[in-house]
Amino acid sequence: MLVRFLAGLAIVMAVAVWGTRLENQNRELARQISLQHYRARIAKREHARAKLQAEQAGAPARLLDRVAAVPSASRVPE
Repeated sequence: MLVRFLAGLAIVMAVAVWGTRLENQNRELARQISLQHYRARIAKREHARAKLQAEQAGAPARLLDRVAAVPSASRVPE
């Protein structure tokens, strides 16, 4: 009788430990996912910032191309 009780107790304890491990693993995975989402948001912001800087850096060149394309007669004399 004692053996059955101890075996049952061991099974219950094993299930409890296994459940605790699963919960901890689940929390760790949730932390990793949260960190990945955070890094993705930062990467999107950096991409948008770099794109804006590239557009701003390219703007004078495009402006000069437009000015150069205008016929000489319509330019203001210097």
